[in-house]
Amino acid sequence: MTAGPTEATAGASPRIAAAMRWPGRIVGLDLARAAAIIGMLAAHVGDSGHRGNDADGWGWLWVADGRPSAVFAVLAGVTVTLIARADAVGAGHAAIRVAVRGAILIGAGFALGLLDTPIAVILTHLGVMLLVVIPAMRWGARALFAAGGVVLVGGAVAYHSVALAAEGIPVAQTLTGGYYPVIAWAGYVLVGMGIGRLALREVATAGALVWMGAVAAVAGYGLGALAGSTAPWQEPAGPWWASLEAHSTSPAEMVGNTGVALLVIGVCLLLARPTAVFFPVLAFGSMSLSVYTAHVIVIAMAGDQIVWEPSNVSFAALTLSLMAAATVWRVAWGAGPLERLMTIASSRTADALAAPRVPHAPRRR
Repeated sequence: MTAGPTEATAGASPRIAAAMRWPGRIVGLDLARAAAIIGMLAAHVGDSGHRGNDADGWGWLWVADGRPSAVFAVLAGVTVTLIARADAVGAGHAAIRVAVRGAILIGAGFALGLLDTPIAVILTHLGVMLLVVIPAMRWGARALFAAGGVVLVGGAVAYHSVALAAEGIPVAQTLTGGYYPVIAWAGYVLVGMGIGRLALREVATAGALVWMGAVAAVAGYGLGALAGSTAPWQEPAGPWWASLEAHSTSPAEMVGNTGVALLVIGVCLLLARPTAVFFPVLAFGSMSLSVYTAHVIVIAMAGDQIVWEPSNVSFAALTLSLMAAATVWRVAWGAGPLERLMTIASSRTADALAAPRVPHAPRRR
Protein backbone atom coordinates (compact mmCIF):
# COMPACT_ATOMS: atom_id res chain seq x y z
CA MET A 1 0.00 0.00 0.00
CA THR A 2 2.93 2.37 0.56
CA ALA A 3 6.28 2.86 -1.07
CA GLY A 4 9.42 1.99 0.84
CA PRO A 5 11.56 4.71 2.42
CA THR A 6 14.23 4.61 -0.28
CA GLU A 7 11.73 4.71 -3.14
CA ALA A 8 9.62 7.43 -1.53
CA THR A 9 12.47 9.83 -0.76
CA ALA A 10 14.78 9.27 -3.71
CA GLY A 11 15.87 12.56 -5.25
CA ALA A 12 14.39 14.72 -2.49
CA SER A 13 16.33 17.14 -0.28
CA PRO A 14 17.21 15.77 3.21
CA ARG A 15 14.63 18.01 4.90
CA ILE A 16 11.83 17.07 2.49
CA ALA A 17 12.92 13.42 2.64
CA ALA A 18 12.54 13.48 6.42
CA ALA A 19 9.12 15.13 6.15
CA MET A 20 7.96 12.51 3.65
CA ARG A 21 8.52 9.56 5.94
CA TRP A 22 5.05 10.02 7.45
CA PRO A 23 5.85 7.77 10.45
CA GLY A 24 2.81 5.94 11.74
CA ARG A 25 0.39 7.65 9.35
CA ILE A 26 -1.87 6.01 6.80
CA VAL A 27 -1.30 8.33 3.86
CA GLY A 28 -4.53 7.34 2.13
CA LEU A 29 -6.47 8.91 4.99
CA ASP A 30 -4.52 12.16 4.58
CA LEU A 31 -5.39 12.15 0.89
CA ALA A 32 -9.05 11.62 1.78
CA ARG A 33 -8.88 14.50 4.28
CA ALA A 34 -7.41 16.70 1.57
CA ALA A 35 -10.24 15.73 -0.79
CA ALA A 36 -12.81 16.62 1.89
CA ILE A 37 -11.24 20.02 2.58
CA ILE A 38 -10.93 20.86 -1.12
CA GLY A 39 -14.58 19.90 -1.52
CA MET A 40 -15.59 22.24 1.30
CA LEU A 41 -13.57 25.06 -0.24
CA ALA A 42 -15.39 24.41 -3.50
CA ALA A 43 -18.76 24.49 -1.74
CA HIS A 44 -17.94 27.77 -0.01
CA VAL A 45 -16.19 29.85 -2.66
CA GLY A 46 -16.35 27.77 -5.86
CA ASP A 47 -18.71 28.66 -8.71
CA SER A 48 -20.95 25.84 -9.90
CA GLY A 49 -23.26 28.23 -11.72
CA HIS A 50 -25.99 27.77 -9.10
CA ARG A 51 -25.20 30.66 -6.75
CA GLY A 52 -25.04 34.38 -7.37
CA ASN A 53 -25.61 35.96 -10.78
CA ASP A 54 -23.10 33.86 -12.72
CA ALA A 55 -24.57 30.93 -14.61
CA ASP A 56 -21.28 30.05 -16.35
CA GLY A 57 -19.50 28.25 -13.52
CA TRP A 58 -18.22 24.70 -13.46
CA GLY A 59 -21.50 22.84 -13.61
CA TRP A 60 -20.03 19.62 -12.18
CA LEU A 61 -18.99 21.41 -9.00
CA TRP A 62 -22.41 20.69 -7.49
CA VAL A 63 -20.89 17.42 -6.28
CA ALA A 64 -19.29 19.49 -3.49
CA ASP A 65 -22.67 20.39 -2.02
CA GLY A 66 -23.04 18.60 1.33
CA ARG A 67 -20.85 15.60 0.55
CA PRO A 68 -17.36 16.84 1.58
CA SER A 69 -18.55 17.67 5.10
CA ALA A 70 -19.97 14.15 5.38
CA VAL A 71 -16.59 12.72 4.32
CA PHE A 72 -14.95 14.97 6.94
CA ALA A 73 -17.24 13.59 9.67
CA VAL A 74 -16.60 9.98 8.65
CA LEU A 75 -12.85 10.61 8.74
CA ALA A 76 -13.21 12.08 12.23
CA GLY A 77 -14.67 8.74 13.26
CA VAL A 78 -11.73 6.89 11.72
CA THR A 79 -9.40 9.07 13.80
CA VAL A 80 -11.32 8.24 17.00
CA THR A 81 -10.73 4.53 16.50
CA LEU A 82 -7.09 4.98 15.50
CA ILE A 83 -6.55 6.91 18.74
CA ALA A 84 -8.19 4.11 20.72
CA ARG A 85 -6.20 1.37 18.98
CA ALA A 86 -2.87 3.14 19.42
CA ASP A 87 -3.33 4.15 23.06
CA ALA A 88 -1.04 1.95 25.12
CA VAL A 89 -2.38 3.20 28.46
CA GLY A 90 -5.96 2.00 28.14
CA ALA A 91 -9.54 2.72 27.13
CA GLY A 92 -10.09 5.40 29.77
CA HIS A 93 -6.99 7.29 28.67
CA ALA A 94 -8.11 7.18 25.03
CA ALA A 95 -11.64 8.30 25.94
CA ILE A 96 -10.27 11.38 27.73
CA ARG A 97 -8.10 12.21 24.73
CA VAL A 98 -11.15 12.09 22.45
CA ALA A 99 -13.24 14.11 24.92
CA VAL A 100 -10.61 16.85 25.08
CA ARG A 101 -10.44 16.91 21.29
CA GLY A 102 -14.20 17.27 21.18
CA ALA A 103 -14.09 20.15 23.67
CA ILE A 104 -11.39 21.91 21.64
CA LEU A 105 -13.45 21.56 18.47
CA ILE A 106 -16.49 23.00 20.25
CA GLY A 107 -14.45 25.99 21.38
CA ALA A 108 -12.88 26.46 17.96
CA GLY A 109 -16.31 26.35 16.34
CA PHE A 110 -17.61 29.08 18.65
CA ALA A 111 -14.52 31.20 17.99
CA LEU A 112 -14.90 30.92 14.21
CA GLY A 113 -18.62 31.65 14.57
CA LEU A 114 -17.71 35.03 16.09
CA LEU A 115 -16.19 35.98 12.72
CA ASP A 116 -19.78 36.07 11.39
CA THR A 117 -19.00 34.59 7.97
CA PRO A 118 -21.70 33.12 5.70
CA ILE A 119 -20.12 29.70 6.36
CA ALA A 120 -21.97 27.06 8.39
CA VAL A 121 -18.96 26.07 10.52
CA ILE A 122 -18.99 22.34 11.30
CA LEU A 123 -16.49 22.29 14.17
CA THR A 124 -18.84 22.77 17.15
CA HIS A 125 -21.19 20.11 15.83
CA LEU A 126 -18.27 17.78 15.14
CA GLY A 127 -16.96 18.29 18.67
CA VAL A 128 -20.31 17.27 20.13
CA MET A 129 -20.36 14.24 17.83
CA LEU A 130 -17.03 13.11 19.27
CA LEU A 131 -18.41 13.42 22.79
CA VAL A 132 -21.56 11.40 22.12
CA VAL A 133 -19.73 8.49 20.43
CA ILE A 134 -17.22 7.94 23.26
CA PRO A 135 -19.28 5.07 24.78
CA ALA A 136 -18.89 3.19 21.47
CA MET A 137 -15.09 3.42 21.32
CA ARG A 138 -14.57 -0.20 22.37
CA TRP A 139 -17.13 -1.70 19.99
CA GLY A 140 -16.16 -3.93 17.09
CA ALA A 141 -16.49 -3.02 13.42
CA ARG A 142 -19.82 -4.81 12.86
CA ALA A 143 -21.46 -3.17 15.86
CA LEU A 144 -20.18 0.25 14.81
CA PHE A 145 -21.40 -0.13 11.22
CA ALA A 146 -24.79 -1.33 12.44
CA ALA A 147 -25.10 1.50 14.97
CA GLY A 148 -23.98 3.99 12.34
CA GLY A 149 -26.68 2.84 9.95
CA VAL A 150 -29.36 3.04 12.63
CA VAL A 151 -28.31 6.55 13.68
CA LEU A 152 -28.00 7.79 10.09
CA VAL A 153 -31.48 6.63 9.10
CA GLY A 154 -33.26 6.76 12.46
CA GLY A 155 -31.68 10.07 13.36
CA ALA A 156 -32.65 11.54 9.99
CA VAL A 157 -36.27 10.51 10.56
CA ALA A 158 -36.24 11.85 14.12
CA TYR A 159 -34.64 15.10 13.01
CA HIS A 160 -37.69 16.08 11.00
CA SER A 161 -39.82 15.79 14.15
CA VAL A 162 -37.50 17.57 16.58
CA ALA A 163 -35.61 20.00 14.35
CA LEU A 164 -34.64 23.19 16.18
CA ALA A 165 -36.07 21.80 19.45
CA ALA A 166 -33.01 23.09 21.31
CA GLU A 167 -32.65 26.30 19.31
CA GLY A 168 -30.91 29.05 21.25
CA ILE A 169 -29.33 26.73 23.83
CA PRO A 170 -25.54 26.80 23.39
CA VAL A 171 -24.00 23.46 22.40
CA ALA A 172 -27.30 21.61 22.95
CA GLN A 173 -28.72 23.21 19.81
CA THR A 174 -26.21 21.24 17.74
CA LEU A 175 -28.13 18.06 18.54
CA THR A 176 -31.18 18.97 16.49
CA GLY A 177 -30.25 22.09 14.54
CA GLY A 178 -27.99 23.54 11.90
CA TYR A 179 -26.63 21.97 8.77
CA TYR A 180 -25.05 19.13 10.77
CA PRO A 181 -27.59 17.92 13.36
CA VAL A 182 -25.77 15.58 15.71
CA ILE A 183 -28.85 13.40 16.15
CA ALA A 184 -28.22 12.10 12.61
CA TRP A 185 -24.66 13.13 11.77
CA ALA A 186 -23.20 11.13 14.65
CA GLY A 187 -23.98 8.17 12.38
CA TYR A 188 -21.22 9.31 10.02
CA VAL A 189 -18.74 9.28 12.91
CA LEU A 190 -19.85 5.79 13.98
CA VAL A 191 -19.39 4.50 10.44
CA GLY A 192 -15.94 6.07 10.41
CA MET A 193 -15.13 4.36 13.70
CA GLY A 194 -16.09 1.08 12.09
CA ILE A 195 -13.75 1.80 9.16
CA GLY A 196 -10.98 2.48 11.65
CA ARG A 197 -11.36 -1.10 12.95
CA LEU A 198 -10.44 -2.49 9.52
CA ALA A 199 -6.98 -3.33 8.16
CA LEU A 200 -6.61 -0.05 6.34
CA ARG A 201 -3.15 -0.81 4.99
CA GLU A 202 -4.49 -3.78 3.00
CA VAL A 203 -5.49 -3.44 -0.65
CA ALA A 204 -8.45 -5.78 -0.09
CA THR A 205 -9.87 -3.42 2.54
CA ALA A 206 -9.62 -0.44 0.23
CA GLY A 207 -11.34 -2.40 -2.52
CA ALA A 208 -14.13 -3.46 -0.18
CA LEU A 209 -14.71 0.16 0.85
CA VAL A 210 -14.97 1.15 -2.82
CA TRP A 211 -17.64 -1.39 -3.69
CA MET A 212 -19.53 -0.90 -0.41
CA GLY A 213 -19.49 2.84 -1.03
CA ALA A 214 -20.73 2.41 -4.58
CA VAL A 215 -23.61 0.23 -3.39
CA ALA A 216 -24.62 2.68 -0.65
CA ALA A 217 -24.37 5.70 -2.99
CA VAL A 218 -26.50 4.00 -5.62
CA ALA A 219 -29.04 2.93 -2.98
CA GLY A 220 -29.37 6.38 -1.40
CA TYR A 221 -29.25 8.54 -4.49
CA GLY A 222 -31.17 5.98 -6.51
CA LEU A 223 -34.02 6.08 -3.99
CA GLY A 224 -34.09 9.85 -4.22
CA ALA A 225 -34.06 9.76 -8.01
CA LEU A 226 -36.93 7.26 -8.11
CA ALA A 227 -38.90 9.56 -5.81
CA GLY A 228 -38.48 12.54 -8.11
CA SER A 229 -35.13 14.18 -7.33
CA THR A 230 -32.93 15.05 -10.29
CA ALA A 231 -29.29 16.15 -10.37
CA PRO A 232 -27.91 18.61 -9.41
CA TRP A 233 -30.43 18.34 -6.56
CA GLN A 234 -30.47 22.06 -5.80
CA GLU A 235 -34.15 22.22 -4.91
CA PRO A 236 -36.43 20.02 -2.76
CA ALA A 237 -38.19 17.35 -4.81
CA GLY A 238 -40.27 14.32 -3.91
CA PRO A 239 -41.15 13.27 -0.36
CA TRP A 240 -38.99 14.61 2.50
CA TRP A 241 -37.51 11.19 3.28
CA ALA A 242 -36.09 10.89 -0.24
CA SER A 243 -34.88 14.47 -0.75
CA LEU A 244 -31.38 14.77 -2.16
CA GLU A 245 -31.06 18.49 -1.59
CA ALA A 246 -27.76 19.18 0.19
CA HIS A 247 -28.15 19.17 4.00
CA SER A 248 -31.79 18.13 3.79
CA THR A 249 -30.94 15.38 6.33
CA SER A 250 -33.21 12.86 4.66
CA PRO A 251 -32.51 9.14 5.01
CA ALA A 252 -31.79 8.96 1.28
CA GLU A 253 -29.26 11.80 1.41
CA MET A 254 -27.55 10.41 4.51
CA VAL A 255 -27.15 6.93 3.00
CA GLY A 256 -25.97 8.34 -0.34
CA ASN A 257 -23.45 10.63 1.35
CA THR A 258 -22.15 7.72 3.42
CA GLY A 259 -21.58 5.81 0.21
CA VAL A 260 -19.60 8.73 -1.21
CA ALA A 261 -17.46 8.83 1.95
CA LEU A 262 -16.67 5.11 1.75
CA LEU A 263 -15.90 5.42 -1.94
CA VAL A 264 -13.59 8.42 -1.46
CA ILE A 265 -11.70 6.79 1.41
CA GLY A 266 -11.32 3.51 -0.48
CA VAL A 267 -10.03 5.19 -3.64
CA CYS A 268 -7.62 7.36 -1.64
CA LEU A 269 -6.27 4.32 0.20
CA LEU A 270 -5.60 2.69 -3.17
CA LEU A 271 -3.96 5.75 -4.75
CA ALA A 272 -1.94 7.50 -2.07
CA ARG A 273 1.81 7.04 -1.82
CA PRO A 274 4.31 8.91 0.39
CA THR A 275 6.20 10.33 -2.59
CA ALA A 276 7.21 13.81 -3.71
CA VAL A 277 4.33 13.88 -6.20
CA PHE A 278 1.76 13.40 -3.46
CA PHE A 279 3.60 15.39 -0.80
CA PRO A 280 1.80 18.78 -1.14
CA VAL A 281 -1.69 17.30 -1.06
CA LEU A 282 -0.78 14.90 1.76
CA ALA A 283 0.68 17.79 3.77
CA PHE A 284 -2.58 19.67 3.12
CA GLY A 285 -4.66 16.75 4.35
CA SER A 286 -2.46 16.02 7.35
CA MET A 287 -3.39 19.39 8.88
CA SER A 288 -7.04 19.51 7.85
CA LEU A 289 -8.20 21.28 11.02
CA SER A 290 -5.61 24.05 10.60
CA VAL A 291 -6.45 24.43 6.91
CA TYR A 292 -10.20 24.48 7.59
CA THR A 293 -9.73 27.15 10.25
CA ALA A 294 -7.46 29.20 7.99
CA HIS A 295 -9.98 29.18 5.15
CA VAL A 296 -12.75 30.50 7.39
CA ILE A 297 -10.42 33.30 8.56
CA VAL A 298 -9.54 34.15 4.94
CA ILE A 299 -13.25 34.34 4.05
CA ALA A 300 -13.84 36.64 7.05
CA MET A 301 -11.01 38.91 5.88
CA ALA A 302 -12.15 38.89 2.24
CA GLY A 303 -15.79 39.62 3.08
CA ASP A 304 -19.10 37.91 2.41
CA GLN A 305 -18.92 38.67 -1.29
CA ILE A 306 -16.39 35.89 -1.85
CA VAL A 307 -19.16 33.46 -0.89
CA TRP A 308 -22.23 35.14 -2.36
CA GLU A 309 -20.52 35.92 -5.67
CA PRO A 310 -18.33 32.84 -6.06
CA SER A 311 -15.41 32.56 -8.43
CA ASN A 312 -13.41 29.54 -9.44
CA VAL A 313 -10.38 31.79 -9.67
CA SER A 314 -10.84 32.48 -5.95
CA PHE A 315 -11.40 28.78 -5.30
CA ALA A 316 -8.22 27.76 -7.14
CA ALA A 317 -6.15 30.56 -5.59
CA LEU A 318 -7.34 29.79 -2.06
CA THR A 319 -6.78 26.05 -2.46
CA LEU A 320 -3.30 26.37 -3.94
CA SER A 321 -2.23 29.01 -1.43
CA LEU A 322 -3.32 26.92 1.54
CA MET A 323 -1.72 23.82 0.03
CA ALA A 324 1.56 25.68 -0.48
CA ALA A 325 1.47 26.97 3.10
CA ALA A 326 0.74 23.47 4.42
CA THR A 327 3.64 22.05 2.39
CA VAL A 328 6.10 24.60 3.77
CA TRP A 329 4.82 24.07 7.31
CA ARG A 330 5.08 20.29 7.02
CA VAL A 331 8.68 20.48 5.85
CA ALA A 332 9.69 23.05 8.46
CA TRP A 333 7.70 22.03 11.53
CA GLY A 334 5.88 18.74 10.91
CA ALA A 335 2.35 18.47 12.29
CA GLY A 336 -0.02 21.37 11.71
CA PRO A 337 -0.29 24.02 14.44
CA LEU A 338 -3.81 23.17 15.59
CA GLU A 339 -3.16 19.44 15.23
CA ARG A 340 -0.09 19.77 17.45
CA LEU A 341 -2.09 21.78 20.01
CA MET A 342 -4.85 19.17 19.96
CA THR A 343 -2.39 16.31 20.48
CA ILE A 344 -0.52 18.01 23.31
CA ALA A 345 -3.65 19.19 25.15
CA SER A 346 -5.48 15.88 24.86
CA SER A 347 -2.48 13.72 25.76
CA ARG A 348 -1.41 15.79 28.76
CA THR A 349 -4.95 15.97 30.11
CA ALA A 350 -5.37 12.22 29.73
CA ASP A 351 -1.99 11.62 31.36
CA ALA A 352 -3.00 13.77 34.32
CA LEU A 353 -6.39 12.11 34.77
CA ALA A 354 -5.94 8.51 33.67
CA ALA A 355 -2.26 7.61 33.49
CA PRO A 356 -1.42 4.55 35.59
CA ARG A 357 0.19 5.44 38.89
CA VAL A 358 3.37 3.66 39.89
CA PRO A 359 3.07 2.59 43.54
CA HIS A 360 5.74 3.93 45.85
CA ALA A 361 8.12 1.36 47.27
CA PRO A 362 7.65 0.83 51.00
CA ARG A 363 9.98 2.95 53.05
CA ARG A 364 12.62 1.06 55.01
CA ARG A 365 12.61 1.59 58.73
